[in-house]
Amino acid sequence: MRAPLGRSLGFDIWGLGTSLYAPTGNGDFIFGHDGANDPAINTAARLNPESGDALVILVSGQSSLATTLGSDWVFWQSGYPDLFATDTVFGSMMVPALSGTAVILEVAVVLGLRTRRKA
Repeated sequence: MRAPLGRSLGFDIWGLGTSLYAPTGNGDFIFGHDGANDPAINTAARLNPESGDALVILVSGQSSLATTLGSDWVFWQSGYPDLFATDTVFGSMMVPALSGTAVILEVAVVLGLRTRRKA
């Protein structure tokens, strides 16, 4: 069930009936399953076979709290964001990445102008 059988965006994310959330240090995966009946219930189950730790969350009245807590637990256990947190991680990287790119371009333009003025 934990052997990768499906990939998305270059990540192994599906086993036979389970989701593979993040790799563990011994080459296995933190695995589990999420479910929802929006807005009534959200569920998350995560198991780390390396440590033997597990997390099961059942939430009513909030559409994504169990999944969010499960994602945070996977990150805490493995140091890797899980497949449901990938969009959040990429989204949180956009502002620093664009800001850094803008600063690099601005410095390059200023240095280029100074070099031309001296020549």
